[in-house]
Amino acid sequence: MGWRILFVVALCTLQIEIANAQSVADTIGQFGLIGTWALDCSKPTSSDNYLMVFAATGAGDVTRTYYDQPGHIFNRYKIVRRVRGLAR
Repeated sequence: MGWRILFVVALCTLQIEIANAQSVADTIGQFGLIGTWALDCSKPTSSDNYLMVFAATGAGDVTRTYYDQPGHIFNRYKIVRRVRGLAR
């Protein structure tokens, strides 16, 4: 009985370590966020309809860029860390 509990604990620990080994791009990609987003994709980019682009970098990080006008970057974030919560 004790060996079974030890095995389950070791298996859970291994799964957590594997999950922690994922890059930010892998994690965000699992949620389908890599790509271009807007409040209303049928309308042009504007201050009322920001365009948001999630892009994976070669290093495994992700950039999130907001456009408030066509071709004008409102701001850009580089996402270098992710914390994935547990499902409830």
